[in-house]
Amino acid sequence: SVDKAWQVTTGRPDVVLAILDSGLDWSDAGAMNDLAAKVHLNAAELPLPEATSNGYDRNQDGVFDVRDYRADGTHAQDSRVSDLNANGIVDPEDLIRAFSDGSDADANGYVDDIAGWDFHEDDNDPFDDVHYGHGTGEAEDSGAEAANGGGVGTAPSSTFIPIKVADSFVSDINDFARGVV
Repeated sequence: SVDKAWQVTTGRPDVVLAILDSGLDWSDAGAMNDLAAKVHLNAAELPLPEATSNGYDRNQDGVFDVRDYRADGTHAQDSRVSDLNANGIVDPEDLIRAFSDGSDADANGYVDDIAGWDFHEDDNDPFDDVHYGHGTGEAEDSGAEAANGGGVGTAPSSTFIPIKVADSFVSDINDFARGVV
């Protein structure tokens, strides 16, 4: 009854959902159009966007997300960022590639945890490298952005953090447990 829930709320950007699954298929441009700006970014691991005097929320929309590094009507695209994964859109994986420096700036035990974590392969990119797609689908079902020509998730005003715990729906219990923690 999502229609009834939406009468109360569509979520809030300060509410971060955790998607524990097979990771995100950053190469799926259609999915990234719905998801890229919904991925929770760890500001403690990222530099301020260029040409900002307002902290991380450069475009002043109330949310720190990948859009704060993209070009908009006021700002040029951050010169340090480009479409490094060649999917046609600047997305969080491009930030991972551009700004990973081998340090644990927030001292939480996860080096360069910019946009989620991969507990299955123990690295900072929760990329669905086998293109299983289940994690991407779960992210779309949960948090896909509304009013952009694509699908809409059940909590489209929330953000989410991709936590890769397996390559498929079968997960090692230890990887899954570490992802939960």
